[in-house]
Amino acid sequence: VRTGYTHIDLRHYMGARAQAQQIYAQLRAGYRIIRVEQETSFGFGFAAVYETGEAYDPAQIDAVALGIFEDYSKRFEVWQGRFLGGVQERMKASSFANEDLPSDYLGFYSVATNSDLNHILRHLGGYSIESRRLPKPHTALGPLQVGDMRGKNYEFSPRVRTEGGWENVPWPEALRLPPGMPPDRGVWWCRGSWDIWPWR
Repeated sequence: VRTGYTHIDLRHYMGARAQAQQIYAQLRAGYRIIRVEQETSFGFGFAAVYETGEAYDPAQIDAVALGIFEDYSKRFEVWQGRFLGGVQERMKASSFANEDLPSDYLGFYSVATNSDLNHILRHLGGYSIESRRLPKPHTALGPLQVGDMRGKNYEFSPRVRTEGGWENVPWPEALRLPPGMPPDRGVWWCRGSWDIWPWR
């Protein structure tokens, strides 16, 4: 789906929804150990385990959930380039693709705010499924042609082409969440990660 801000990869969006639901369910249940995982169409997957510390306050659930989610999402992209890149070259090239992390963010947003995709699309300047008829992306300098959307994006915000080159721009105000909490040994941290094999 191409929108007025960015292309949304629906596989990333749906995968991110599942990860966000995993994280929230475990935090709400009071688990100290949080496991997040995702399998790919190849049968391989990636898992990570997080722990919450004594300083974790349930009132921080949204900030901690987003912090864990963002950490896992970036680890997954690194894993995709390292592990799946050895299986298929195009998977290595698609690691941190322009639309990956923004699509992940929108999936998390939909769970955190109990919103559906239609709500999100209404705030993104329209959308198109047809690749030949794409809306113009938002930029601080006004609308520009979409052009080549390839490239690496290491942030969870849309990365668009402007007159000065490619740059990240903020989400519309209605789609902004308070920032996630960064790792803190007193609150939450990653204990480790590993590959998931199809014959496990």
